[in-house]
Amino acid sequence: MTRGLWQDDKKYTDTYWSQFEGVWFHGDLAIQNETGWDLCGRADDVLKISGRRVGPSEIEEAAVSGGVSMAAAIGVPDPKSGQAVVLLVVPTCQPDDGEVFAERVKEYVAAKLGPGLRPKAVVVTRDLPRTRNGKILRRLVRNCVVGDPIGDLSSLENPESILAIQADTRFLRERKLV
Repeated sequence: MTRGLWQDDKKYTDTYWSQFEGVWFHGDLAIQNETGWDLCGRADDVLKISGRRVGPSEIEEAAVSGGVSMAAAIGVPDPKSGQAVVLLVVPTCQPDDGEVFAERVKEYVAAKLGPGLRPKAVVVTRDLPRTRNGKILRRLVRNCVVGDPIGDLSSLENPESILAIQADTRFLRERKLV
């Protein structure tokens, strides 16, 4: 935890100590469950789907069910809704039919969060890029999906996941879904 900002104690207090009384709030979101803590990323990370604001972690939480071990929800440009959800999932075991599995995940998310948040696409992949403490780097996932430059990979525990995602999401660009 930091002790202050250089020559600006008021900004330090306003930034980190004003949101919750007596609690240092640094902007990251973590959820405690029966096995420990899940780091979800920035609390201010928001998707705006058809005018509705939703956090990617809400969509990911809805997707992680009996058959999904990890998920990354990203927003991609969409001419109809402004932004659409693309969801990358790592299944707990390899499904017999990836397309059927992806459709089942779409329906599950829509049932939990409403039809307006039904993912435009669900991509089944082997792994997601994570830091050494287990945080999924959505920025890298998004860059892979939309074809933007990847950038710095030095904080990744599993840089090979980038190649897998690029291969697994190629069809989205070919079909002009992103």
